[in-house]
Amino acid sequence: MSSNFDSRTMGLLARQQHASSSSDASAAHSRADQQSPKVGGGVRLLMGGGGSSRSLSNAASQPKHQGHPQAQQMVGQQATSGGQGEKTEMGRLQEVLFVERAINSQAGIGMSFVRSKEEKMASPERLNLDKRRLMHMPLLEGEERLRLLNYQNNSISKIENLRGLDHLIFLDLYNNQLAAIQGLEQVPTLRILMLGKNRIERIEGLGALTRLDVLDLQHNRLASMQGLDAKPELRVLNLANNCLSRITGLELLPSITELNARRNAISEVKCLSPMDTLQRLFLSHNVVPHVQAIRDVFSFKGLVELTLDGNPVSNAEGYRQTVVDAMKWLKHLDLRRVSEEERRKA
Repeated sequence: MSSNFDSRTMGLLARQQHASSSSDASAAHSRADQQSPKVGGGVRLLMGGGGSSRSLSNAASQPKHQGHPQAQQMVGQQATSGGQGEKTEMGRLQEVLFVERAINSQAGIGMSFVRSKEEKMASPERLNLDKRRLMHMPLLEGEERLRLLNYQNNSISKIENLRGLDHLIFLDLYNNQLAAIQGLEQVPTLRILMLGKNRIERIEGLGALTRLDVLDLQHNRLASMQGLDAKPELRVLNLANNCLSRITGLELLPSITELNARRNAISEVKCLSPMDTLQRLFLSHNVVPHVQAIRDVFSFKGLVELTLDGNPVSNAEGYRQTVVDAMKWLKHLDLRRVSEEERRKA
């Protein structure tokens, strides 16, 4: 599943800037099923070892061409396929330039990334590398102004090479091969972090992100919420489709307004103190057995929307009225508006 980078990014940033508005709160974990736009028309990959060059869009299907002149000729033919003898001058191409080279680190062979002057001028604060078949995050050269970075739908297994991005606020690594959260101490400015649909088993490596506003960890392998640490500005947390058995530690998130924990194995919600900031709590399709297992939720005076459908508790006789009786301020239960009649009975 992919999403429209520009529209989704703008939606998240708008929510960040208007923290008092709750009408768009579920946008952090919703994704439009559309293809993300690409950056630039062409992509060039220069292999550091042999000096060969090839189009990145055909990188998976074409063999490497040995010999610099022949490779340059191949790229020139690809770049001019739509025109009549147009010259292939790198400075005139609106393309992304990849330069793969050896990096003296434990990572072994890595990549550095350079955009053309024209491409950078057109979008100095955004970079979209969605669906580039990347296995590593490249070094980003000359991208000091970058604020929004998208690596969706690749095969990246490690978070790395983020140094120098002192203004980065949005990082999207949805649908990759990440097994751990690491390397984020280089970007303490991050406000929105999208790590959904990876292979992450533990929440860790977030200590430096004290300004984090949105955290998306849906579709991973998390068995515990331990490791969130104190996140004073975190408002939206998406933990849907993991392996959680309990909701704990919400008291460490004093600004939380929305928690999505759908489709886990949650049997109870425990909170050491009332969470008056929490407005939306999604617990559909878990294993909550009875109302007593979520009695701490009844003290959340700011809660306006709660979902428990798909849990055993929702099949109990009188379930809906029992919840409304306990939370007279609730506006929506299981995606249905709480009626005035239900309130009068409470």
